[in-house]
Order: sequence, then C-alpha cells, then structure tokens
Amino acid sequence: MKYNSLTVLSKAFFPNNYNTDKINFQNICDKIDLFKNKSISMTNENEINSVLRAKEALSNIYATKPCEVDFIDQDTRGSIARMVATKNQNMLNSLRGKYILSKADEFHIPYDINQIDWLNLISEINSYELLIKEANEINLDWDYGYYDPVGLEQAVINHEELANQEKYDVYSYFYATRGLEN
Repeated sequence: MKYNSLTVLSKAFFPNNYNTDKINFQNICDKIDLFKNKSISMTNENEINSVLRAKEALSNIYATKPCEVDFIDQDTRGSIARMVATKNQNMLNSLRGKYILSKADEFHIPYDINQIDWLNLISEINSYELLIKEANEINLDWDYGYYDPVGLEQAVINHEELANQEKYDVYSYFYATRGLEN
C-alpha cells in the first residue's frame, strides 16, 4: 500500500477508525501547524502543500466564526439602543416595574433610574428578602433603615454560632454533671 501525506495525516488524526464526528478541530490545526512551521524535518514541499490544502478543507467544514459586533453599523446600533430604551421605559411604567422599584426603595437598595439592571435588582431584592426572613425567624434585632446585606448576613451567622455555642455548653454541662445534681 502506497502512503501519501494525506494518508499518513489521516492515520495520525484518526487512528483505529476513530469516530470522525467527535473531532477536536483545534488539535487537528495544531498538528497541521507542525507541518506548516516545518518543525517536522522529513517533509517536502508537496507534503506541506497537501497538508495546507487539507487544513483549508477542514477549516471550511469544521470552523465556525463567532458573531463580530464590530461589523454592526451605526444605524443598527441606534435601532438597538432605541429598542432598549423603549423596553426600559415600558418596564418603568408597568405594574411589575413599579412594584420592583417600590421594594428596592423599601429596602433602601440603590439603583440608577436611567440605567436599571432589572435582573440584578430583582436578584438583590430576593436575596435581601430571604436574609430579612431568616433574621426575623431568629429574632435578630437589626436596623433595616439602610441596605447592608453583608452586615445582616454576618449578624445572622454570628447569632447562629452563638446559639450553637450555648447549646453545646448546655449539653456539656449536662454530661459533666450527670447524676451529681439533686
């Protein structure tokens, strides 16, 4: 059997009839670049050209180019900006938007009315509500007049640690004095 560079290349890339659907294209390009850079000493010009043709054929089959934002023209960017501004204004005027902003004001969560990240604001409100609920369950005395989720979380953790320590002390006292009390 006569071996040419493509046969050798295909044997190198797909040993033992490897399933070609699961090819890692980057590995193939890296191996082809070895030939292109002439780092393998036993290649001649015809082999290098055939490898480059194989690389081009493979890149046409497997390469996908990401969407490049730089190619969006100014008119399209302006249209997108207008759509975003319209959607933001619609959210501000909706009942849901007003409810979200009222909750943010109630919890003193800061936001910029001109550039509201609605998803982030909703997430902050939900997490702060959970913290407040947790603090109320353990009867934590906390001033809710300002927004400090980190401080509230630390206070909840400290309160739980103190409760656990008191529980441990009671158990320790019980086991230490078992049968000694009247």
